[in-house]
Amino acid sequence: MRTVITGAGSGIGLAIARELAGDPDARIVLVDRNPKRGERHCAQLRAGGAEVFTVPGEMTAPDMGTNVIEAAVRKMGGIDALVHAAGSIGNRAPLSELSLEDYEAGFAINTRPLFLLAQAAYPALRQAKGAIVAISSTGATCPVADLGSYSPSKAALSMLAQQMALEWGPDGIRVNTVSPGPTATPMAAAYDDPAIREQRASTIPLRRISEPQDIAATVAFLLGPGGRGITGTDILVDGGMGLTTMQLSGAALGRMKS
Repeated sequence: MRTVITGAGSGIGLAIARELAGDPDARIVLVDRNPKRGERHCAQLRAGGAEVFTVPGEMTAPDMGTNVIEAAVRKMGGIDALVHAAGSIGNRAPLSELSLEDYEAGFAINTRPLFLLAQAAYPALRQAKGAIVAISSTGATCPVADLGSYSPSKAALSMLAQQMALEWGPDGIRVNTVSPGPTATPMAAAYDDPAIREQRASTIPLRRISEPQDIAATVAFLLGPGGRGITGTDILVDGGMGLTTMQLSGAALGRMKS
């Protein structure tokens, strides 16, 4: 499978690359804004037999999509799958104080790149009857205080993926999202503190913080034969965290008088 992965420099994106590189027939393009880091990861991933290349890409550049996809097609001869894992929480601030610059920055890194990449990759994906997976977030459906750009931009990402699934389904292109809950990545460095990690895990039914490999395995499933009947869907990888909201709602209802 010929796959383009953004955000492959660390965290979930790198875990996805490692998961897919386990197939010796895989051909993978890592998109990383740091070329030296990308080359280091390529060397490590090639040890398993997969062909791995790196393409520099700054997600916010207007011509990023075209440049990345054209380079990927040259290196791999086509594209079977596109994985958009690049993203950023952005600056934290109450919505009443959030600057327009910071608000728009969230969409520039979390939402717009999927549009640019998928549109540029559409001809190759149509030819291959390929698949797209974008990494969204539980924040797309449950707002988080002081993240007034992150949550809306992830919600927009999820809806954009559904729009693609609807319009491109007749071309044989499948498009899905994966929404991680609390995950131990460099973007969530607070979980490096055992006390914080334990406290957060105690609020999750499975009593654990997800690892990037958990999300990577879900992405691999969606891209593989097992996911061939799935499109326009979001898969939560949150340890059941969403269930606690329902539990709290039920408790509140139980206190209401009839």
